[in-house]
Amino acid sequence: MIRRIVLSLAATFAALAMNAQVTKEQILENALDARSIYSTYPGPQGEFTPAPEGYEAFYLTHYGRHGSRYHSSRSNHTHAYKTLKEAKEAGLLTKAGESLYKRIKKLRDDAKGHDSGLTPLGEQEHKGIAERMFNHVPSVFSGSNRIVCRSTTSARCILSMAANNDKLRELNPQLVIERDAYEGNEDFLRNDAYQKEIGKALNALKSSWLDKKVDPSAFLNRIFKDGGAHLDDPNAFMAQVFAVHMICECTGHTGISLDDVFTPEEIFTLWQGWNIRNYHALGNSKKYGKGVTADAVPLLKDIAKRAEKAIGKNGVSADLRFGHDTGLAPLLALLNVNGFGETAGSDDKIYETWADFIVTPMGSNIQFIFYRHAKTGAIIVKVLHNEKESTLPIKTDIFPYYHWEDVSSYFDSLIK
Repeated sequence: MIRRIVLSLAATFAALAMNAQVTKEQILENALDARSIYSTYPGPQGEFTPAPEGYEAFYLTHYGRHGSRYHSSRSNHTHAYKTLKEAKEAGLLTKAGESLYKRIKKLRDDAKGHDSGLTPLGEQEHKGIAERMFNHVPSVFSGSNRIVCRSTTSARCILSMAANNDKLRELNPQLVIERDAYEGNEDFLRNDAYQKEIGKALNALKSSWLDKKVDPSAFLNRIFKDGGAHLDDPNAFMAQVFAVHMICECTGHTGISLDDVFTPEEIFTLWQGWNIRNYHALGNSKKYGKGVTADAVPLLKDIAKRAEKAIGKNGVSADLRFGHDTGLAPLLALLNVNGFGETAGSDDKIYETWADFIVTPMGSNIQFIFYRHAKTGAIIVKVLHNEKESTLPIKTDIFPYYHWEDVSSYFDSLIK
């Protein structure tokens, strides 16, 4: 299945740094992209602004989420499958229900033994990011330049790193690429202690919100001949099917889609529950944001420390890190990239300023690219979120570039 790339909604969210508001209607028009953190990588949008005269890229530092993956547990398919199988045996499935049952069975079978594993699409996403990275700043990846790569111990992150490295080596076999995936990396690549602490409370928040907002009756009437009267928990079944729908683009190699199962309005409501949960878990919410952004400080320290060493000409041209949404999104909130660190309003309005499938889809990443002036030695920096030129809350006279001394001072203020 080919990834749908819908630019209109992504472009709308790119305006967040200018305090734009996103409407429900805009999301409804692109409802199939609202797959929460299971949305596939959208790819870059727009052209890159050339560096000011006299500047050349010499260093790139990066943090990337693993590529598209399977669900963390096959139980995400099994619960819905079991309910549909029992209904089939009881003769309660409609024609649409029969179709849904067959598709979820195939998806469940494909997921067996692949819990949290990288999918073929996930590998291709990281190869594409690596190739565009290489072409964007070829001076960083030229000759026998030294590239240092680190990953968490998760197989999906290690394989994402491997895909990136394979493509870089294909483009330039002379590159010296060092990589590791040691337990010690977890302290800064996956420092999610506070996020885990609040996880149960946020799952309860999501369930409570969905119970109040979701009316499953129309959906159940499409699937069951008795309108779901036999179900103990209709809302839970609808949520289980939606969980399978969300992952379908990641597992596009199966050729199976559930895009016809829900209406845009149903998708919008169900997705909101996930988005509310993820905003409080990964963003700068009024209640939890201080703890969430604190989780990102060790990662920012590593970025700042290694950047200073590269500026001092330690021989490293790129530091590439491979981790998770729980590492990337809090960093974006801490830095307030593109306004993603702004505190949203009430839960039912969070989507207007923060959407998980824009902030941290599969393969999402942040890149800081450093440029040095050939004569003066002055250093400027450009930040990319998902390969799009992005903003920091720092004054600059050369946007999308920033003076390093200003960025460095900003980093220090956040670390302290």
